[in-house]
Amino acid sequence: MRVGAVAIAAAVFSTTALARFIETDADRIDREESLSSHSLLDQVSYRFPLLYEELWDRAESGFRAYGGSYNARRFDYREDIKVQSPLNESAGCAVFQYRREDLIEQRTEHFLQLWLQPSATWLRWSLLGDGGSYKEYGDLGGAVALWNSPWQWLEFRYWSVDHYYQDKRSDMVDQRLGRPITREIRGFWIDQHWSARFNLGNDAPFKWIRKSRGYNYDYSRTFADYKVSYELKSGIRLVTEGQMEWKKEAKTWNNSPLIYSKSMKRDVGQYHVMVQSRTDDTFSEIGLVYIKRHADYTFSSPTGTDPTVIVSLAPETPSPSVVDRQEVGLRATRFTQLSGTRQSLEYGALLHLVEAREDQGYWPRTEAKTLLAWDSALSSNAHAIVNTTWNVARLAHNFPYASKDKPFWPWGGGQLALIAVF
Repeated sequence: MRVGAVAIAAAVFSTTALARFIETDADRIDREESLSSHSLLDQVSYRFPLLYEELWDRAESGFRAYGGSYNARRFDYREDIKVQSPLNESAGCAVFQYRREDLIEQRTEHFLQLWLQPSATWLRWSLLGDGGSYKEYGDLGGAVALWNSPWQWLEFRYWSVDHYYQDKRSDMVDQRLGRPITREIRGFWIDQHWSARFNLGNDAPFKWIRKSRGYNYDYSRTFADYKVSYELKSGIRLVTEGQMEWKKEAKTWNNSPLIYSKSMKRDVGQYHVMVQSRTDDTFSEIGLVYIKRHADYTFSSPTGTDPTVIVSLAPETPSPSVVDRQEVGLRATRFTQLSGTRQSLEYGALLHLVEAREDQGYWPRTEAKTLLAWDSALSSNAHAIVNTTWNVARLAHNFPYASKDKPFWPWGGGQLALIAVF
């Protein structure tokens, strides 16, 4: 029972690790804005408690979402929806939607999967589809899996991205050189002590000539995700996980004699190593996190014109032109159920050593926060969470709070979260 329940995680893995091209990527080149270091610290502190990650993994259908404050104007927002047939059936269907919005990217991805596995075989065949009201941007795909059980499988996927673009495109003057396709390989394995999952996806390079909008666009992207867990002894597990992305984009405006172009290369990653301890009413975790974000922007004008003169041709020009940030952090949390109630508390601390570079600037610093979260069980399968973070580093830096520039202001950010499974 335990093995089968944990293994459901593999079936929903694709909802957080898709790498297919989305047409809105061409509307602007994603920019690594001048991020304050605590914004990345917030991303770590806003993760769902791992107990609720397991609740989500065990369920075949459910909804979860959260909004966590970065600053006075922006949230870190996440939303997941899944509806699936029983995974051990020889035929079934599943629907997934994933939405993620932070300071850099805003992506909404969804797809439908229909599968069939003939009896007495290890091969599971699937049809994949993703679309909206614009037929030109609908994706079609297929998959074949070596499927022994929901907790032991290996799957290969192929997507024809914007499959009907050539026939259904709204602007007939536009065209694409190279066809956007996505290839993925995904796998999951679990036994008595080990569990492992991975996903590797690649968007093939292509060029989009958008005469209707006055520019050409080049794109390629690769995404990887993994998680490995080992049970050291009863109630104690060692877990490592990571997410990586490599992305290249370039745009050239050609609707003016002053040709202007810009390009971006981005390499980001987040890695965790954790030890988890569990009893009947508590769940504790301590771990290390390493975060890196690197982006290079290139600006050029083949005519020799100073790019600053024609900046109005590209209103989303990013600044700064180089962003490089590395963080090494320590995260310790404890989740405790309050005796005799349907309430729980999570509390913990996060300490990050930050090295940030933007163009020629360099800022080493230390960021520290504590978190306190209150959870209310709406039912056995639904929870509402109120999470607060408190900026310890700011308190220490501003002491003795003698001016308006250094006030006593411990508030670090707030988050509301909801999870319900069926």
